Parts: sequence; C-alpha cells; structure tokens
Amino acid sequence: MPKTQQNNIEPSDFLNSVSYMLRFGCQLLSNGLVTAGEIFTIFSAVLFGGFALGSCVPSMTKVLMARASAALVFEIIDAMPESIDAYSKAGLKLNRVVGRIQFQNLSFSYPSRNEVSVRLEF
Repeated sequence: MPKTQQNNIEPSDFLNSVSYMLRFGCQLLSNGLVTAGEIFTIFSAVLFGGFALGSCVPSMTKVLMARASAALVFEIIDAMPESIDAYSKAGLKLNRVVGRIQFQNLSFSYPSRNEVSVRLEF
C-alpha cells in the first residue's frame, strides 16, 4: 500500500529556519541596523507566534467540518417545497377536523450514526 503524504515539519527544517533567522539578525546587527535586544524580541515573537498558530491547526479541521455541515443545514432551510402550496384553493377542505395521533413502537436513527437505532416505546 502506498503511504499517504503528511505535511509534518521535521526538526531539521525548524533548526534551519532558526539558523537563517539568527544569521540574518547577525547581519543586521553587524551593519548597525538593529540592536541585540531587537533581534531577541523579533526572534521570540516569531517563535511564539509560530507555536500559537501551530496549536490552532487541529481546531481548524473541526471549524471547516462545522462550516460544511452548516451549509447543508442552510440549504435545507432555504429550500422551497414544490408540492405544498398553503395558499392554493385546490383540494379537499374539511369543515371540522378531530383526531388523535398516536405513535407506537417508534424507531429511527440519526444520519450521523446510522448503525444506532433509537427506539421509543410509549
């Protein structure tokens, strides 16, 4: 079976990025464009910002799944039924409606868990 490609960052990629940042900061320092404190501040901000963004990534998949589900729900809400017209004069009109609805041995399953059947017996 072929392996699936994952977008993992290797430790060597991280260390290469750190070394490039420090090298560039040292060049700026040697040219007198920044101070050592500014290099440390920028390095810390980039490092902590990267960690913060990395911790958000697992939640983004859930957000994208929720958006896709919400789009389906809104599509159902916005759908106009074609077979029901409440303002139509056609059809049989009853003068008086008396009835009793009774459910017996009702069972159903949720779309997200088709294998689990919910039974209501009352």
